[in-house]
Formats: sequence, C-alpha cells, structure tokens
Amino acid sequence: MALAGILLLESATGASAQAVLQSGWTQLSPATVPPARAAAGIAYDSATAQIVLFGGGGSTFLNDTWVWNGASWVNATPASGNPAARRNLSMAYDAATQQVVMFGGNATTNPSTPVVFGDTWVWNGTSWSQTSSSGPSARSSAVMAYDAATQQVVLFGGADTNGNLLGDTWVWNGSSWSQASPSASPSARIAASIAYDAALGELILFGGFDGNYDNDLWAWNGSTWTRLSPANTPPSGRQGSAMEYDAALGQIILFGGANGSSSTWVGDTWVLTGTSNSLLAWTQVTTGPSARNVSAMAWDAVQGQVLLFGGESSTGNLGDTWTWAGDPRNFGNVNVCPSGATTPAPCSVTVPLTFTFTGNAAVSAIRALTQGVTGLDFSAPNSGTCINSFTAGQSCTVNVTFAPLAPGLRLGALELATDTGQPVATALIYGKGQAPQPAFAPATQSPVLATGTLNGPEGVVVDAAGDVFVADSGNARVLEIAGNSAQSSIGFGLSHPQALALDGAGDLFIADNNTSGAVIEIPSGCAQATCQKTIATGLQSVVGVAVDGLGDLFLSDFNDGEVAEIPANGAALTVLYKVAGSFPHGLAVDSAGDLFIAAFGFGQVIELPAGCTSSACAVK
Repeated sequence: MALAGILLLESATGASAQAVLQSGWTQLSPATVPPARAAAGIAYDSATAQIVLFGGGGSTFLNDTWVWNGASWVNATPASGNPAARRNLSMAYDAATQQVVMFGGNATTNPSTPVVFGDTWVWNGTSWSQTSSSGPSARSSAVMAYDAATQQVVLFGGADTNGNLLGDTWVWNGSSWSQASPSASPSARIAASIAYDAALGELILFGGFDGNYDNDLWAWNGSTWTRLSPANTPPSGRQGSAMEYDAALGQIILFGGANGSSSTWVGDTWVLTGTSNSLLAWTQVTTGPSARNVSAMAWDAVQGQVLLFGGESSTGNLGDTWTWAGDPRNFGNVNVCPSGATTPAPCSVTVPLTFTFTGNAAVSAIRALTQGVTGLDFSAPNSGTCINSFTAGQSCTVNVTFAPLAPGLRLGALELATDTGQPVATALIYGKGQAPQPAFAPATQSPVLATGTLNGPEGVVVDAAGDVFVADSGNARVLEIAGNSAQSSIGFGLSHPQALALDGAGDLFIADNNTSGAVIEIPSGCAQATCQKTIATGLQSVVGVAVDGLGDLFLSDFNDGEVAEIPANGAALTVLYKVAGSFPHGLAVDSAGDLFIAAFGFGQVIELPAGCTSSACAVK
C-alpha cells in the first residue's frame, strides 16, 4: 500500500515526557529595517528562501518591497512592475507555481473617496507582474493562505468599496480564480486570521469583525468550512491578529489584535495544538511584543521560526522585528575551530533551554549528547537549578553549548533524568558546523570493517563516536561495529533492513523493506525486543529513511513514487512528494531542512526546499 495509508504507532520522539521545552519571543536588531507600518502583506517565498513584505502604512500608504533573509531586511527593487501603494492587502505563497500571490487592499481611509483594489499580482523573486485573470470583487481586509492539501490559494471575506462585509470563498489555481460554493461558511467579516495547519491538513480561520469581535474557529477542508470547538477557553474576540503555523512544533501561533479602540488592543500570545479537530486546544503561553494590531507574521522555514514585523499601536505605527523561537533547538551556524582556538569566531554558541514541568519530577542528572554520545559537540553543566525536585507548572533552564567538532549538520539531544537514569525530558537539538571539509578529512583510510559476515549489506550510518551501523539485509539484522572493532547485532524480528538513520539522541531508525513493511526505532542503549519500537507499519517498499534535527522522520516508498514525513510532534503523516515513475530511493536532509531525494527512475537528485509540501515546488 502507499505511504498515505500507513498506520502510525508512535511518534518519532518516543514516550511522553514530564517536562516540555518552551518557546518564547526575541526582539531582533537588524542593521536595516523597513519603515514602520501596519496592515502590510507578508509571505514566505520558498523558492528564494526569503520572507517577502509589501506595502502597508499608516497616514502614508506604501508600495515598497522588502525581503528578510534570516538575518537582515533588504529593500528589493523590483526588476519590473510595481503595484500601487496599499494596505489591508492579502498575500500568500503559492507553492504549486512557486510565486507569491497578492490580492486587493485599499489605498485610502477616507470614506468619502474610497479606493479599494480587486487586482491580482504575483512576485517571482525579482519582480511583480499583474495577472489578467478576473476573480473576486474589489476588497480589503480579506484573508488568504495556501492550502497545501489541495495545492490552491484560498481567499475569504473582506469589505467592498462601500464598506459592506463579504463572506465569499475563492480559490486560485495558479492562473485563475474560481468562486467556491461551501455548504457552510463563517459569517461575512473583515480582518480575520488564517493559516494552514499541516498537522491537521486544513486551513484554520480565527476571529475577525462581523459587527462583533469574533473568537470563533473554522476549518477549510478543500470544499467547505466546518466550525470547530476547542475544549478550553479560546482567546478573546478580536480582529487583526497575526497568525501563523509553527512547523517546528506543529502548532499555530496567534498574537495580538484589536477588540475595540486602541485602548483595548492586546499583546497576548496563544498557541493552538492538536492532531485532530476533536483534540484542538488553545493555550496562552507567554507575552512578548507590545500590544498591537494588524502586524505582519510569517514562518521562516530556513531559520525554523516565526517572524513578526510592525503593526499599529496606541502611539502609532511600529517597525520592530521579533521572532517566535518555535525552534529553540536550532543552535545555528558555528565555525569548527582547531582544538583550544577561539578563532575564527564564533567557535561556540550557548543557548538557554527552558523546560516547564507537566507533573511532579525529580531531576538528578543532565546529559548533553551528540547522537547519543557525551563529551562531543554539545555540552551542558550537570548542575544548577534544573537539578532539583519540581511540581507541575514549575520551570528550569539549562545553558547548552554547541562547539562543533566537524563540518555539516550535527545532531544532539539534551536529557533531564532521574537518579535511576529514567528520562524526565529529552529535547533533540542541532546545529551546523562551518569549515572547509578537506581541512578536517581523516589523514588515513580505515581498513575494511566487516568482511565475510555480511550478506547483502545495503544501508550504512556512522554515529558521532565513530560506531558504524550496517543494514545487513541478507541476514535480516543490523550489524553494529564499534570503534574497537567489536561487532554486535541490533534489532529483533527484522525481515529486510535496507536504510538507516540516527537522530541526535542516538536512536536508530530502520527501514525494514518487506511485504508487510515497517519503520523500526531502536532507542539508544536498547538491547532487548521490549524496548524496540515500531514507528510505522503497512508500508509497501520503504527503501529510504532520514531524520532531521527536530526528529522529524522522512520515508521513501520506491514502488509508489512517494516521499512522506512523520513529524516528531506526533502529527499525522504527510506525503511531501508523489510522482509516478520517480522510484525515490535514498534520502538526506540538511541543516536548513531541505530534503534531497535520489530519484532512481529519473536519474536525478531532487530537492524539496524547507516548507515544500508538494512535488510542484521540487527542484531538479
């Protein structure tokens, strides 16, 4: 059967923990920033790996284009074309055509001379061009997002030239608009918030203004809207909230908005979690930026974090830049320096990781691991405030240092454990070592590690300690060859182990390619069948497996031409790439989250950029 039909038995991160890693807001200080503004359009352009910001304003409306490259803002001068100045426009990235799509907005706030647009523009990475396609009527303050499940951009609501509220739904297929006819729909409204939730496979719409300040929640499944009812208390009714999906943690982030005059603007942050509509829950987690309305928010797939810019406050427009560290586990790029050297800086980075306890726990030990091994790329003191007894709701922070010993993606884990070694929490962490590869290549070649004992070796992976793991398919086992040349078999009940991958905690993932098919996890130190875990079953021909720094697992199904992801957060499996005849085989993922596929059938290596969820945005 195809990957889309597999049964998920357990998340890639294993058992539930008694403490969870917390996120938070951080204000950045880039050297160059766009002028302060509110109600701008924003979208992450996966084709160029940049966030695109257009227009917005306050007393003066703007039509400048800015791009965020992960470290700084750059004023982009379009090679051709430039939409008219506007605010309250709608923008989204169309992954199917690899272009940013912009629609509508308004050019004045004067009710006696309203100017509202109904034009559609696309940004190709260097320039804007207006499309000739007719579509929705002119409007401002509509919401728009890309529906990865149907590979279409969806637009809802807004207000027309006369200020009348709209409640229609439109879809953009890459070249033209068509109006949808859902059997149910939210009420006509302006300034709602919308984001695609990859864990649910649906667009999620929240709030807005329909004569009242709303806090209702709706899901779009590709054909109709369904009202959702999270179990706990939702955010207060509001319009103009910034909302985005945090792919690192598999949750929607909602910030700020307005529920009346400027004196009642809000600056609270909420997360919406759940892997099904019936399990959704709102949680208010932290505060950060000051209270504001209609700020711009987008997911930065390269940096693995949500970016927020500007908005309007009670004192005027803002021009500050914030990141929601949805991925505090990403330590970034650090130079590989010779032993004891401090140049070329930075040779290390220290990141505080904060845990909040979900139950009573006593922590007696802290371990920083590199693929299951201590004393290498990652280190942390086995002391401090986290060595203590905790009750539910209490928190502690560990300062973890990343000093890479070799170039490339380095995978690690931070573990809080009891005095008996039972993990209280395990957070996968990762970073990238920067250095010329030849400078750190081994001076000598190792001899053949195993000969005469293997029968059809297919997959091989090496951990940070130099231990080698071989998928010995003919003998239906995985052979571990330790640094001292000692050999031992790993895995129980295997049939045809073919591909291998290791995560930062040293857990081994095995693609067991047989008629029943499975992906098996062998936790670090596991030597018995009772601790072996089945991650997925029912696969037809899984021949490739890879894991990223977050613990997200990627699988390739040779016969069905599919590559899929099992998120570490326990969300449902998502098919990322499906092309008949491609026969995907080996997989690899880099520190930016880009996935590389050996397409055996095409004789090509195909790249799926971070954030790409369809074959339409694949790069050959």
